[in-house]
Amino acid sequence: MKIKIGDKNKIKESIIGEQINVNTETKKESFFHRHPVFTSLLTSFVIGFILLFSFWGKVIDYIEGLFK
Repeated sequence: MKIKIGDKNKIKESIIGEQINVNTETKKESFFHRHPVFTSLLTSFVIGFILLFSFWGKVIDYIEGLFK
């Protein structure tokens, strides 16, 4: 493609406008990113279940003994 502008000025092999590259790849999100509310509730229940065990009483007594 050649364009003449004025006296013997030439633009050779130019592209008018900008080139747009569209990335059509989609990232597959993990289950935790697709369902944040369910994930937070599940995590809360698991941690709550772990905190129900009786050995935490011994841990609390030890920590309280450090400050007496």
